[in-house]
Parts: sequence; structure tokens; C-alpha cells
Amino acid sequence: MNKQERIQIIQTIRKRIKPVRMVSACFAAIGFLILFLTDQPIWSIFLIVFALILFGISSGKECLEICRITNMKQAKRWIQLRYVASLVLISIAMTLLAIPHVADVSDSHMFYWYLASSVIIIMTVVVETNFDHRVRQADPEQPMSNEYR
Repeated sequence: MNKQERIQIIQTIRKRIKPVRMVSACFAAIGFLILFLTDQPIWSIFLIVFALILFGISSGKECLEICRITNMKQAKRWIQLRYVASLVLISIAMTLLAIPHVADVSDSHMFYWYLASSVIIIMTVVVETNFDHRVRQADPEQPMSNEYR
């Protein structure tokens, strides 16, 4: 299977998963709005955790289906590591955003929590790009994520 066929397959996979990702993003947004605007951190944490679970399930399905289109074992490992690392880093970033509001951190220290979360988000992009290049080295016909977005 050539790269163009793989891109079309991956785009089809992503179209099927997109509604779940949108619902996940909505739950996370509602959770953070409740967290930032009210004094009800418990309900917002439930929504954020639910959003992360939905995101994890959709990422897992996407990962498995993308792994099926390559026959190279090393490429499959790098693809799996990319998805796991992304899920872990996004979970950490969301946790770092939520902690100051749940733990009642002073306003002067909130900046550092937000800065740490921003650094984690930037790290996610760097890690994903690094894994993409490793996948490309293991299987030259496997498209990078920027080619099918």
C-alpha cells in the first residue's frame, strides 16, 4: 500500500473518530468552565476525567487502526508510543491546569501552574513530531501526522 492510500485510510479513520473527540473536547471545556467560574470543583473534575477517558478510548482505537496499515513492527511500536505519550502528556497538562483551582493555590502561584501546563503542551508537540520522524524512518511509506491532518 502506498503513502497516498494510507493517507486516505487514516483520514477515513479520523472522520469516524472526530465526533467522539468533539464530545470529549466539549466535556473538557464545560468542566474547565465550571472549575474556573464556580466553587464546585468535584463536578468539574468528573467532567474532565470523563473527557480524558473518551479521548483515551478514541486515541486507542485510532492507534490500533493506524497500526494495521503498516507491516513494520518497529513502526507499529513508534506509533503506539506516540499515542501513549500524547495521552499521558495531555492528561498531565490538564491536571496541572486543574490543580490550582482544586487545591486553592494563591493567585501569585497560579502563573507557575499555568506555565508548567503550557510547557507540557509544547512538549507534546515536540514529542509527537519526534515520534513521527521515527515512524518515518521505520516505514518510509507511513505518512507523518501533518500529511493527513
